[in-house]
Amino acid sequence: MSGIQLQANTGFNSVLSGGVRAIPSAHEFVCVSGGQLVISGYNGSQRYLQGHDDRITAFGLSTSGRLAASGQQGRNADVVIWDLQTGSIRSRFQEHDVEVVQLTFSLDDRLLLTIGHENDPRLFVLDTSTGKIVSNMLLSHKKLATASAFAPLGGQGYTFAVSTQCGEVHIFSLDPYGGFLSGSKVTPGSIRRSFTCMVFSADSQWLYVGTTSGDVVTVNVMRRTMQMAHPACSAGVGAISLSSSGRLLVGGGNGSLTLFTNEHMWKDIVPFATVPGPVTSLSATSDGAALIVGTSTGGIYRVFNSNSGISVLKRSHYGPVRGVSAPAGDPSCLVTCSDDGTVSMWTLSDPQAPPLTQLQVFKADAPMAGAALSVAVTGDSVISGWSDGILRCHARGGGSAPTWVIPGAHALAHSTGATAIKISNRSTFMVTGGAGGEVRAWDLRSRQMVSNMKAHSAPICDLAVLSDDAHIVTASLDRSWSLWDLHPECSRASWRVNTVINGMAVCPDQMTVITVGQDKQAMIWDIRSPSVVRTFEGIHQAEPGCVAVSPNRSMFVTGAADGEVKLWDLSSGALLGSAIGHSGPVSKLMFTQAASQDQPLVSVSLDGSISFWHLPGLA
Repeated sequence: MSGIQLQANTGFNSVLSGGVRAIPSAHEFVCVSGGQLVISGYNGSQRYLQGHDDRITAFGLSTSGRLAASGQQGRNADVVIWDLQTGSIRSRFQEHDVEVVQLTFSLDDRLLLTIGHENDPRLFVLDTSTGKIVSNMLLSHKKLATASAFAPLGGQGYTFAVSTQCGEVHIFSLDPYGGFLSGSKVTPGSIRRSFTCMVFSADSQWLYVGTTSGDVVTVNVMRRTMQMAHPACSAGVGAISLSSSGRLLVGGGNGSLTLFTNEHMWKDIVPFATVPGPVTSLSATSDGAALIVGTSTGGIYRVFNSNSGISVLKRSHYGPVRGVSAPAGDPSCLVTCSDDGTVSMWTLSDPQAPPLTQLQVFKADAPMAGAALSVAVTGDSVISGWSDGILRCHARGGGSAPTWVIPGAHALAHSTGATAIKISNRSTFMVTGGAGGEVRAWDLRSRQMVSNMKAHSAPICDLAVLSDDAHIVTASLDRSWSLWDLHPECSRASWRVNTVINGMAVCPDQMTVITVGQDKQAMIWDIRSPSVVRTFEGIHQAEPGCVAVSPNRSMFVTGAADGEVKLWDLSSGALLGSAIGHSGPVSKLMFTQAASQDQPLVSVSLDGSISFWHLPGLA
């Protein structure tokens, strides 16, 4: 259906080794975002490759840049080989179980090495032109492969190496014509390390292996022995590659980028640049003028070789995103909160094709604050609720530290966490919901609690303040939703269903309420009626988790645990469009205040990504 189209995405599987790579044959880079590949131009353009139904756990890019491979976790642990020029799937390999952990192309693009999870320790070598098996082998059980690399071609055979979590390195020789595959373990000598990444030297005589202890181990390929460990950085080696001149490039867990010389490589090593966050990906751009660097804190950077200057290409959350909000009267701004302990403010520079640019990152004032569970914006203030039960306010344009906090706002003896926040229409008070089912109202000027209401017995999943600022609607995981009067601090009515309610939205008419839940139904309610008005059954194959209503009152949208977003006609219940933009559960949906004739929509997901949707022709 054409009723909903993915327009922009910010997301990055930042802890995945090699999760972002510069494409050698184009002025673009490709990164893994949840269960899809996002190909981005340096001008902000994006295109998407979708072929997985779960999170991508392994990624490889061919030397020429014409092919890519992605492998996922889950029941369908498939490997997909992509043609990057056409954006099409060349072949799909379905022999792995549980999870794919390694994908590496041979340097001539003809072969692809795939390795499964430690509970499925099978190694396959595939022909990239057909997707057929060239050779395979069963690896040692319960030994997770942590890195792999092909050597430059020499003779008629291929050589590649694999490291395991227990500190072993194995070097394999393959005859592709007969399918003969043999391997031998590298003798460690006195070196005991856990390995993270590897690359062969240009002449194939040496194998350089990065370690969690921050040094690089050199392996003599012919002798199959570890020769020496060279200190490179602190906090572990996260990525390693060869420069165009054959020198060794090392990205460290401390954010350092170091270029080793060919001789006496362990002496007088000084990083030439440092990026924010531990490095997990490192590759050179097509013109060789810069490096594309990915970090585990969600950043993708371009580091220029000429002056070591650093520019930001992309930033994203590196934990599940729980909430999204937007300030009134500012359609170009979004605020999101995440389990990574941050609240981020984004700008949408172009409503027609918005690259989501991160403006600010707000953090808690305490190291044990935990996850940011909910967020709301009013004026120049960003107010967030955290898993430690504290409400924190940050200033737009201010520093990362909060300007004020309300300690113990939702910290009860049996439950802790502020799970929902909404600001009143006149911005005089806010209403918050907690993990214990409590609902509280706070004066924004004095920050004193003015109402405390308790009827729910489970976390509040959604709440809304009606236009009169006197009534609120709450929904809870205890299978009920309620209408409250703030001034007597009492529940006017409560409705109970037979299953858990995951999401709730109030229509602009202030009378119609939509709930979605575990039974995969969308229920339409009228607050003047004691029973459900209409029920739309089977709205998703997976469990729906959130719902939002369009400003023009004609449509509503739902998001499910499989990452699918669906658009519905509110009157008839007809499906207007559906698309998958996430690989994890959709946690929140929001129509932006820039809702013009195209009705732009934002969705956030537990896979850490934010998607911006285009709804053409539905004015």
